[in-house]
Amino acid sequence: MLDFDCAIATIEEEHHEGENIRGAMKKSGHMGNANGELQFDRIADEYVCFHRSLPGTRLYLEYLYRVIIQELGSLPANSRILEIMSGQGDLGNEIMKLIGSDVVALDISQKILSYNRCGFLVCGNAIDLPFKDSTFDGVVVGGGLHHLSVSSLPFALSEIARVVKDGCRFCFFEPTDDFLPIHLLRQFFYGRLDDYLGDRDEEIIFYQPMLLSSLKKAGFTEISIRPFGSVGYGLLSQADAIRFLQIFAKKRWFARLLIRFEKFLSSVPFMRRMAFGVTGVAERGIDDDCH
Repeated sequence: MLDFDCAIATIEEEHHEGENIRGAMKKSGHMGNANGELQFDRIADEYVCFHRSLPGTRLYLEYLYRVIIQELGSLPANSRILEIMSGQGDLGNEIMKLIGSDVVALDISQKILSYNRCGFLVCGNAIDLPFKDSTFDGVVVGGGLHHLSVSSLPFALSEIARVVKDGCRFCFFEPTDDFLPIHLLRQFFYGRLDDYLGDRDEEIIFYQPMLLSSLKKAGFTEISIRPFGSVGYGLLSQADAIRFLQIFAKKRWFARLLIRFEKFLSSVPFMRRMAFGVTGVAERGIDDDCH
């Protein structure tokens, strides 16, 4: 099990001396855009409610999370995984269920963390992680980095590289904008998302070369990314904000068909790049404890 006392001592030592974190979710070392916390606090109830009422969306996201989890590779006994930008903790819960690792869930929004059921909750900022160097056997994020500003991204990636153990992995999904038809669809979707999330002009638009370069500058050496998410992602993952898509997102059988179709498309060479995003894995150094 996760040594909560050790984790708490680490946070208290490096950020808020003497602050009690057990049983509560305290802010730790905030930097960057404070509006992000307010933005996601504002939509937390609606966001969680919609996701729980859309079985097709939940099934598709479980499929995505399993892809991310597979990239973690073999892990040592009693491994510790950090999920940043955890939200309601669905990815972290899948990790606990599938591989039994202890999960620390970090998010900037205390409101949305109130729905999170991971083992240990920390309200904090991804660009100033309240943990010592080489604390975790893996770090994951399921589509959160693009909510940062361009100026904040290097800090977040450097912090991830700092807290993950040498030879262990940072695994992620992020939306990208490399393929013109997807770019046009994204403009349509994101225009509607502005009404839901508010002003999003400062958020990052990822391109694969930019993502690779940013990971290398942060100190990661072994990096692999691949396109992920075509029709299923487009029809199911945005349904909480784009209401007419809910007709698809409420049907688990339809989600299963879309997942199978996506797997088929990924096996066709010229169709692989037609994706809304990428899954990726980045390693820092080599350590026999992680592989």
